[in-house]
Amino acid sequence: MKAVDPEEMISKATAHKEKGNELYKQKKYKGAIGQYHRALLYLKTLHKVTLTVAALSGAEETPTTSEQDTAIQELEANCYNNLAACLLQEPEVKYAKVSSYCAEVLERKPGNPKALYRYGLALYHSKDYDGALSKLHKALQQSPSDPNVKRYIKLTQEALARQVQRQKAMYKGMF
Repeated sequence: MKAVDPEEMISKATAHKEKGNELYKQKKYKGAIGQYHRALLYLKTLHKVTLTVAALSGAEETPTTSEQDTAIQELEANCYNNLAACLLQEPEVKYAKVSSYCAEVLERKPGNPKALYRYGLALYHSKDYDGALSKLHKALQQSPSDPNVKRYIKLTQEALARQVQRQKAMYKGMF
């Protein structure tokens, strides 16, 4: 059995991510999604192998260097962020999946403005206005001049106000 070379796995994952970026620019979102998933598969395989090697050898550290670990985290975050971007371009957006991918990005890069914005967008369209507002305000802190973030904050605040008015009307009729 051939040993897994972390550099080779990272390189292959990077190549798939870059191919996905090319397809995204060409508006070939399904193909881009496939490439990002392939990149993530390489990284997941590398992660499993390094954990197994560390466990079998009794080492407390994985066989990857800290630079490789950083590259893996960055690559994973970018792939998940790009997957969310692709899904937002589809005719029928799966907002739960967009939210899930953005959560993966934020786990690796907590202040990522694109992930915060996309997460807020997904929550807004899922009618989780409080959650959307929270993510959008965090995105605004990271990108204060982004007009899309500002627009969705306004839309979310308006939706929350309508929701409050509906609740008031409903409760008024109860008593």
